[in-house]
Amino acid sequence: MLGQLDHVVYLCRDLADTSGVLPGLPDLPGPPGGTPLNRLTAPDWIAVDSDGIWTAEYRLHGGAVEFLAPAYRAGDPTRTCSGLMQKVEASGPGYKSLVFGTDDLERERTRLHAAGFEPGEITASSARHFDSDERREWRRFRCADEPLHGLKVFVIERAAALAAAADAPILESVEIATQHLDRARQRWRSLLGTRETTGPTAGTLTFSLGSASLLIRQIPETSDDTGSLDRIAGVRVQ
Repeated sequence: MLGQLDHVVYLCRDLADTSGVLPGLPDLPGPPGGTPLNRLTAPDWIAVDSDGIWTAEYRLHGGAVEFLAPAYRAGDPTRTCSGLMQKVEASGPGYKSLVFGTDDLERERTRLHAAGFEPGEITASSARHFDSDERREWRRFRCADEPLHGLKVFVIERAAALAAAADAPILESVEIATQHLDRARQRWRSLLGTRETTGPTAGTLTFSLGSASLLIRQIPETSDDTGSLDRIAGVRVQ
C-alpha cells in the first residue's frame, strides 16, 4: 500500500523560472545570463548531480516539491544536461512526476508487478548537499507510463526519513487531470492499494495520502492523442 507522497517533481528550464509556482514560498534565485549557480538559500535541499541536473527541494508537511533544471557549464551558458533540456523544450515546464514513499521497496515492486504496472529494476542512488556535507541515500523504481496513461510514477525507499521544519507550509493536495474518470479510479485504487474517499465535487475523486490528498478531476475529452493522457494539473499548498 502506498499511503504517503514523498514528493512531486517540477521540471523547468532554469531554477529562476519557478517564480509563482508555489505561492507563499520564497522564489528560487537562478543564474542570470548563464552564470553558474553558486548558492541557493531558500530550499531545504540543493544539489547538482554528475549528469548536470540541479535539484532544489522544499520539504513540506505532507510531502515535498522538487524542482529539476539543467545546470550550466562553468563560465559557459551551454547546458551540461542536454537530454533534460530537450524534455523541457518538448513539453514545457511543469509538474512531471509523482514519487511515493515506502519502507519496503521489494514488497511494493512485487505488488505493483502483479497489478500490471510493469515496475522497472530497483536502483540505488545518493547525493550530497551543494553547500554542506549532508548526504542522502535512497533506492527507487519507476512504473511504466502506459499503465498510468502517461503519468510518470516512482516509488522510493529512503535510508533515513526526512521531516519538514515545524513552520513549513502544508502540502494540501495534488491534482491529476483525466478524460476518463472511471479508468483512473481503477488504476489509482490498484496503485495505492486503497479506495477513494467521497469527491468534494462532481467529477472528482479524492484519495488520502497521509495529511495530503490526491484529487483526480475529470476534464472534457478531446480528439488529440496527447491531450487524452493523464497529467499533473497542479499542487495546492497552505
